[in-house]
Amino acid sequence: MPARPGILIPRGQPGFPRDLAERTPFTTRQRVHRRARQRARQQTRRVARTVAIGLGAATLALGVVVAASLLAASTYFEVREIEAVGLERVGATELKMAAGIVPGANLFSINPDRVQARLEALPQVKRAQVIRELPNRVTLVIEERVPFALAQAGGLIWVDEDGAVLEDQPRPVSQPLPLISGLSAEELTPGRRTPSDRLRAALVLLRLILRTGGRLPSEISEVDVTRPDAPLLFTLEGIEVRLGSEGWEERLGRLDGLLAQLKSQNEPVESVDLRFQNLVVLRPKGK
Repeated sequence: MPARPGILIPRGQPGFPRDLAERTPFTTRQRVHRRARQRARQQTRRVARTVAIGLGAATLALGVVVAASLLAASTYFEVREIEAVGLERVGATELKMAAGIVPGANLFSINPDRVQARLEALPQVKRAQVIRELPNRVTLVIEERVPFALAQAGGLIWVDEDGAVLEDQPRPVSQPLPLISGLSAEELTPGRRTPSDRLRAALVLLRLILRTGGRLPSEISEVDVTRPDAPLLFTLEGIEVRLGSEGWEERLGRLDGLLAQLKSQNEPVESVDLRFQNLVVLRPKGK
C-alpha cells in the first residue's frame, strides 16, 4: 500500500524574537562606558590643572611687579658710592660724568648695558664693565686704550695698536717706534675707532719691525704711507727703503743685516730697494 505523505505538525509555536538591542544588566556594565567616564574625568582634571597653572603664573608675575616696585621705591638701595677701577689716563671725574649715574639714584633703576655703552664711547676707553653691588654701590671696571704709536697729520696724534685715534701730542717726545706719516687729518680724527687702510698697513708694518728685533726698531725713524700701494721706510740717516707691497717680514730681516753691513763699511747710501727676490739695489749718495 502506498505510503501516505506525512504531515509535519509543529509541536509548538515559536515565540516572538527577542530584541537583541535591549539593554541587559550585562551590557550596562561593559568597559566601554567605564572608559568613557574615565576619559571625561581625565579631561576635567587637565582643564583644572591648566587653570591652576595659569592662575599661579599670573600671581607670580603680579608678585614680581609688586616686589620690583617696592625695591625701586626703597631708600635703602639709593646709590651712595661709585668707584672706578683701572684708571691711569682717564680722570675719575670725567668717567663718572660720562657714566651718568646720579648719586641717590636707585640701584635697580640703573641699566648696566646703557652705562657701559656711554663709557666705551670715550676715546680712551677700550672696554668697560658695570657692576651693581648691594645695597648701594656701583663699580666701573675700565680697560683703557694704550698709546702705541705717533702719527702725523699737521700735528702729532697718538693711536693705539688697533688703530683707534686717541689724543693730540702737543709737544715733541721721544718714542720707541717709528713715526707714521702721510695720513690725512680725516684719517686721524680724534675719537675715530676704525682705522683707514693706510693706517692699518702702517700698524702691521710697525708690529713686524718690533717682531724682527735687532737694530730695526732703533734704526727706522719713519713709516711713510703717502702711497697707498706700498709704504716707504726712512732710517735715522735718511736712507729711503722700498719694501714693496708684500713679503715684508722676509724683507725686513734682510734689511736688518744690510743696515749693519752699511754702517760697518761706512758707505753713504741714498736708497735701498728690497722689492726683488735675492737682489738688493743700492743707490749711493750723490749719484
